Amino acid sequence: MRTLINPETLDLLNYLEARIAIWRFHEVSPRRWRRADQQAPTLELATVRSRLLNVNYMLAELGEEGEQIYAEEDPIRFDWLTYLEECKVIPVYDDAIAVMRQRPLVEPQEVEHILRFIAVGGSNYGVDEAECHGHGYHFHFGKVKSNTLTRVNVVLTFDHRKPVPTDSHDPLFVEEHGSGRYKHMDIATVGKNVRYPVYKICEQELQSIGRQNFKSPAAKAGVFY
Repeated sequence: MRTLINPETLDLLNYLEARIAIWRFHEVSPRRWRRADQQAPTLELATVRSRLLNVNYMLAELGEEGEQIYAEEDPIRFDWLTYLEECKVIPVYDDAIAVMRQRPLVEPQEVEHILRFIAVGGSNYGVDEAECHGHGYHFHFGKVKSNTLTRVNVVLTFDHRKPVPTDSHDPLFVEEHGSGRYKHMDIATVGKNVRYPVYKICEQELQSIGRQNFKSPAAKAGVFY
């Protein structure tokens, strides 16, 4: 199983570290880095987690005031709290579906001062236990070439918040990944001859994973199939 750092996390870290010139003010002690390493599955993730904790620590010490960098209902405003697990890749003709799981890298209460600094609306600054922050399984759409999966900016998921229609199938929702890091693909160009087999693959994964374990689609998501 492969783990991937969310590009939003790195973008936010670079922004924060440049904004407060953090390395000039504080040198990270080995003890702090070791503590973080014990709570992340890989060294790369542990390093990013340590940087987040250190930025949060410095913001608490410095008392710096920041600015809102995410819109109130921006679906990626909590993505930087997470990392991705690539569970499997399933080919579909010349395309592929990657089964992804979004998992917490840091909990909101661990980075309360970052949340305050960037004014994340709806977070209650780390004490809102009911907010799931978009964790869960979903699918990435991609193209396969030379045995390499190139992800496009298409994310697919089911909506566990709504009951399954009694007279139809469980809708598969589609939305555009908001980071801008993935190649753009116009989902309108995907025909029914591709949509149906993609849906059947996702439906099969839904049955094994469990509907309640999927990431909720964004408010602006459309129906893929």
